[in-house]
Amino acid sequence: MEYSQNTEPEIYSYEQYLALEKKNEELRYEFYDGEIVAMAGAHIRHARIVTNTSNRIFDKLREGNCDVFAEAVKLEIPQTNHYLYPDVLVTCNPLDMQSRSGIRNPMLVVEVLSPSSIRRDKVKKLAQYLRLPSLKYYLIISQEECRVEVYKRQGEKSWIYTIYDEMSEDIYLPEWEITLQLKDIYRKVVFGVEKIEEEEGEYLFSSDY
Repeated sequence: MEYSQNTEPEIYSYEQYLALEKKNEELRYEFYDGEIVAMAGAHIRHARIVTNTSNRIFDKLREGNCDVFAEAVKLEIPQTNHYLYPDVLVTCNPLDMQSRSGIRNPMLVVEVLSPSSIRRDKVKKLAQYLRLPSLKYYLIISQEECRVEVYKRQGEKSWIYTIYDEMSEDIYLPEWEITLQLKDIYRKVVFGVEKIEEEEGEYLFSSDY
């Protein structure tokens, strides 16, 4: 997830948060128990990883009783006053299927790390996601290197933590018989320094096209 950089956060009520979202329907904001965080536009690398991951899961679940959402659907955690927009989430709960506002019972949540989101995704969001009774998996995917961190539920309060960092490795989700191959997650993703503006200009105006 990408975040815009802010100074010291102000504290808002949930009602103010809802009013802000209603006023700015084309923008997305997350709510952290009084703190409102604006979502920034995603980089190409980030968007590719989200698309690759969500498409692979959707292809497997399209005919079943589960829903797959990417980036645009809110995850509501009213118990701790958090309202978030994961990069990918899966729910199989009938109540979520009928909801007009957001999802409350996800089985899988995916966040794609960016430089601006590392602390939130690996600390603040981690603490919120792992307390959700419905959650079976939390995947944290790096966009800077081949690295996927997986939290898999083992019991009510116990999790197995595994790091996958080779393109040849697979992540198996037995609930849906889904195999996520890292080479598919990182399809068309090129690591390294982003193109500078001058290079992009040369590409856009190249006489070869």
